Amino acid sequence: MENSYILAKILGLFMVIVYTAALFSGKWYKKILADMMKDGGLMYVTGIFTVILWLVMVVIHNIWARDRTLLITIFGWMSLAKGAALIAMPAQPIKAGEYFIKNNSLFTGLLVAMILVGLFLIAKGFMFI
Repeated sequence: MENSYILAKILGLFMVIVYTAALFSGKWYKKILADMMKDGGLMYVTGIFTVILWLVMVVIHNIWARDRTLLITIFGWMSLAKGAALIAMPAQPIKAGEYFIKNNSLFTGLLVAMILVGLFLIAKGFMFI
């Protein structure tokens, strides 16, 4: 259970920092994503590192309970699947990324949703709620 609090703190802080930065620097962030999606080698290496990172996460935290731990587990498995997709079928994540970049309201909505999830994890991790 202690791992859950540590992971909630780390994931929550990461999400709030990264997605808030992306929200306030959306044009720059979209350019980085667009440039990245044009580089197949970078996408492959990103997929490899994503798989390694999230494999560790799901191995140490694979808790399917009806509490905050479920959110961490689901996030871990979804991120692992994304990394695997970047390696196995890179065209699909690239197509999804292009769609999000072109759709401003969806892009902003996703960032806000991820910030809210991050804030929830921070609150749970630091036991504010």
